[in-house]
Amino acid sequence: MTQKEKQYAAYMRVSTIAQEKRETIDIQKYNIEKFVGNRDDIKINEWYSDDGISAFKERPQFNEMMGNLANYDGIIITRLDRIGRSLRQLLKILNRIEELEKDFIVIEEAIDTTTSIGKLMFHIRGAFAEYEASVIRERMAEGREIARMKGVKFGRREIIIPEKELKEMKKMYEAGIGFGSISRIYSRKYSTSTIRKRLIKAGVTPRKPKNSGGISPRTEEKIYVLYSKNISPSEIANILDVKESTVTAIILEKLGATL
Repeated sequence: MTQKEKQYAAYMRVSTIAQEKRETIDIQKYNIEKFVGNRDDIKINEWYSDDGISAFKERPQFNEMMGNLANYDGIIITRLDRIGRSLRQLLKILNRIEELEKDFIVIEEAIDTTTSIGKLMFHIRGAFAEYEASVIRERMAEGREIARMKGVKFGRREIIIPEKELKEMKKMYEAGIGFGSISRIYSRKYSTSTIRKRLIKAGVTPRKPKNSGGISPRTEEKIYVLYSKNISPSEIANILDVKESTVTAIILEKLGATL
């Protein structure tokens, strides 16, 4: 008695990286045709392929196949990683196939739910995969908890400014120097935001930006930086294209410097 042929959907996928390794859609198709050629109970009713697409990205042909799954008796692929790259993603797909009571064949992993042994192996693999995922999650949670108990802090490490430097920065800021200029004075060793946070924590009250004689706060900072490099007010005025009297006033009033 001739066994009735089952109508299958075949799915193939190749990522860009796989293409570079010469793994092509044609090679997968050849392997599927070779496998089906040795079976008299399977017929490929429809071919689906996503070329140059990662398993983590949107896969139009795969989604179309899953949407039409009710029209087929099963799915055949070459490897499990053709349909999923994460355990969670893979289990979700396998559960969907099982819910619809469809056959599932993975050639290279010897998974074949058309046989009783194949079905058993399929369920055993799924159970172990879920167990493994659960154990990994539990170990990670335990590891984090133990680390916290030992005082380990997660996230970016807090940048510490030595007390001596912090006092110097505080004096500079109280003298009228901005956070950005202080950062430049220290050759960007500490970022502007770090200096601001540490000074505020040290009791400094941030002041609102002032505008002296039409000069922006950023220009005021440039004036101080240039002056700290022993550049005269007249030279600073020429460099920044501002009045020398304005430069002198800022140095005297805002920076508390002595000319």
